[in-house]
Amino acid sequence: MGVRKGIEQGVERGITQGRLSGEQAALKTVIEGRFGPLPAWVDECIARLTEETEIDAYIRAAATADSLDSLFGQC
Repeated sequence: MGVRKGIEQGVERGITQGRLSGEQAALKTVIEGRFGPLPAWVDECIARLTEETEIDAYIRAAATADSLDSLFGQC
């Protein structure tokens, strides 16, 4: 029973990580569409985002942001 539970938890973590990676990729796509190639510091900021709701908020903000600095100024 313990092994099965461990496998289930591992699968769930993998699914969660996959969703997070997808959200981060979507954010990069929106930002690149608006501002062109991303500087390394933006990639680092995005990599530090670990909550889907937080990434969603950045995606929405990226649609109307004036600059990368205004979007990631608190990063």
